[in-house]
Amino acid sequence: MELNLNAQKKIWPVSHYLFLEKTGPFMETAPKCWQEFRAIIDPLLPELKMKSMASLYKINPEMVYRAGVMLEEKPDFEIPGLRYELFEGGTYLNYLFKGNYSEIPEACGKVFDDLHTKRIEMAHNWGIENYLSNPEKTPPDENLVEILIPVK
Repeated sequence: MELNLNAQKKIWPVSHYLFLEKTGPFMETAPKCWQEFRAIIDPLLPELKMKSMASLYKINPEMVYRAGVMLEEKPDFEIPGLRYELFEGGTYLNYLFKGNYSEIPEACGKVFDDLHTKRIEMAHNWGIENYLSNPEKTPPDENLVEILIPVK
């Protein structure tokens, strides 16, 4: 696992987001969320103008996890089981992760340690994991993910 702790500020733009949401402990909800989401979305991907796959999450007051896709435009049809939202975006610190997806929770722990050490206050917005590589075409240890932490 590689994690760049020299995070840079990034403005995430307003984005079209299609997702499935679950509430509960991360280690239980995230894998289930992605499994259910992929079962619904994969056959429809050729019809959608996808920018990237991304998860959004909030930790307080409870863990809410969303598996989804950022789109170039709002879908012109409803997809049963999924929700659409115009995500407001915001200002983020961008940490770049390279490695196996199973190592993302450890990387996030290091990110939160870094925030605490540097006394950086998080904003009340969604955290983002923006998946830059395609896991079907990328060796597991070469996956690239932006871990984006909302800041004021």
